[in-house]
Amino acid sequence: MCCLDGEGFHTALRSPLTKRPARRTFMRQMFQALVIAGIIVVVFFFGRDMVSPSNVATIDMGDIDLLQSSLCSNHSQQQQQQRLTTTTTSSQGARRVLSEYDMAQHLQPETSPDQFIPPATWQRHAVRGALYMVIRNENLQDARAAMRSVEDRFNKHYQYPWILLNNQDFSPTFRKFIRKVTDAPIFFGKTDMAAWDYPSWIDIPLAENKILDMTFRTALHMGGSLSFRKMLRYQSGLFIHHPLFRDVDYVWRVEPGAEYSCDMEFDPFRFMKNHNKTLGFAITMRESYDSIPTLWSTTRDFMEEHPEHLLQANETIMPWITDDLRSEYNMCHIWSNFEIVETSFLRSKAYQDYFSYLDRKGGFFYERWGDAPVRTLAAAMFLPRNKLQFFDRIGYSHSVANHCPVNPAFNQKCSCDKFDTYDLHPDSCTSDLLSYIDQATRDEMISFANSVAQEKAQQ
Repeated sequence: MCCLDGEGFHTALRSPLTKRPARRTFMRQMFQALVIAGIIVVVFFFGRDMVSPSNVATIDMGDIDLLQSSLCSNHSQQQQQQRLTTTTTSSQGARRVLSEYDMAQHLQPETSPDQFIPPATWQRHAVRGALYMVIRNENLQDARAAMRSVEDRFNKHYQYPWILLNNQDFSPTFRKFIRKVTDAPIFFGKTDMAAWDYPSWIDIPLAENKILDMTFRTALHMGGSLSFRKMLRYQSGLFIHHPLFRDVDYVWRVEPGAEYSCDMEFDPFRFMKNHNKTLGFAITMRESYDSIPTLWSTTRDFMEEHPEHLLQANETIMPWITDDLRSEYNMCHIWSNFEIVETSFLRSKAYQDYFSYLDRKGGFFYERWGDAPVRTLAAAMFLPRNKLQFFDRIGYSHSVANHCPVNPAFNQKCSCDKFDTYDLHPDSCTSDLLSYIDQATRDEMISFANSVAQEKAQQ
């Protein structure tokens, strides 16, 4: 296209012969300018939507090689690969931005954690019961010892599945040697780190200062451990939400290093279901005040704010742990290191409302609230007395305490020392608890204590 210079333009304006062609040329140029401007406007306003992230198709990571080989330029290859390394598509089609963990290939486990238990697992069982343990890779031998004890005394006859949870990925070595312990199904899960770690409302510097203070001020077991606090909180109310427990009706907690000292010629899972029990245990003890100084006052606040969840005190074990005015908590609790609990109780609105209330107060980190007193206080508020079961015939020992059957008929196939049973310890609360839930067994325990005292006197 020819353009007029300044002199020619003025000459055209002065000349009648050139006036009309010059005007047509000018109009043509104006039209072309308007068309170009219109194209720019359209591209600006509508082009962004055409290439917005919501309209960009995502491609599986496995298709990168195929994609790269089909692209026509290095520039487009780089753009596409960058998009592939920042997003992925789930089986349901939902886009997810990949995290730092996803992007760092060296962090990826050789085997992904288990997320569900196949329905076929339950075909041989009348009760959907599972044995579970929270464990780390470095505690392999403690895990093997506890599992071997349970298998020898009980599970080799029943093959109930095992659920193992870890806040890390289980190593290939751990998986290999755990599988040698049992023929029962084993599922290796990983805790949700967002649930395991500090929640958003915790003042972390304050928590760290309180943990440090407890380390130097008290002789409390694991008083200076952050990881122990996280585990107690997780056991108190979070583990039950792991997808591996989705179809489980009863869970039996097994502690690493625990020993079961009596042959079990019955099925505790089936016993719990057939007798309509919710919480089974073998040992009680008193909690250290230094670990839970505000737990009871916080629980009383919860009771005042949520009376809709509470049963009458004379229907529950509340009188076992407090006075008539509920002014003081005597620190007695059911030791949860061994427990068999109905999962519907832990999932119930009352229990989860209570746990959420406690969690918001921060005592799992600012103090050292444990799952045993939390579970006990929940039982005292929400469970009728007849829902609790004392398993006298399950011999059990772990760390500082053990239970040996008080009924002579139950300890014929036990390796425990009846003189060393924690039931006779001054800090045991079992005899008092039995006065509310099982008077006949309490009478047996008193008789047992008298016989032990007489045997010791004769030695």
